[in-house]
Amino acid sequence: MKILFCGDLHGNWGALNNIINKKQPDIVLQCGDFGWWPQWEVTHPVLYGRQSVWTHKGLKPGNTKVYFCDGNHEQHPTLNQDGEIHELYKNIFFCPRGSILQLEDLKILFVGGAASIDKDKRTPGHDWFPEEMLNIKQCDRILSHQDIDMVISHTCPESFNIQGSDGKMNDSTRLVLDKVLMTYNPDLWVFGHWHKFQLGHYKETNWFCLDYPSHGSQWWMEIRL
Repeated sequence: MKILFCGDLHGNWGALNNIINKKQPDIVLQCGDFGWWPQWEVTHPVLYGRQSVWTHKGLKPGNTKVYFCDGNHEQHPTLNQDGEIHELYKNIFFCPRGSILQLEDLKILFVGGAASIDKDKRTPGHDWFPEEMLNIKQCDRILSHQDIDMVISHTCPESFNIQGSDGKMNDSTRLVLDKVLMTYNPDLWVFGHWHKFQLGHYKETNWFCLDYPSHGSQWWMEIRL
């Protein structure tokens, strides 16, 4: 089985289609800021003032199954965080916070969410939502499992030696992810959010921070099971 990991997409379906066509993975695991804005039918700011029209129709995964968690830049009220992993469109699956994907002997935990450093430039209820942050119920669910092998998240634990914006450093989501790290000691942790490719090692965990496509550095990686 070939697995492709992807960092933030922000609705860049062309980049995802191209890498799927090139690599032909069985599964894509995406780390949030997927670009989920299904109720927007007009042009809107997606990232740093650029304009885009949301549509899922440009996303063509073919036989590849795409699993994504939420980032901070999504239309959160339209995502069901209380359920299990579920299919939104053909071969496009949303992974709620604390949900588990079992791939052969590999147990993968998804933890979406993060604090937006640009929320002061956004409009509450329109392009910013308080649901970007974890709540107590979600935290309890995230920490209720056993024997986690891998974590897919949007941001990362405080314990990871990450380089980036000071605003992203001061995020209570990272404290929860530290508890996840200490509880499960996963072998692998993959995340996005920081818009810069980085990698490291913390105790038993190898971690990778993936960039986003238009930034020019490594925004995807692959493994085989």
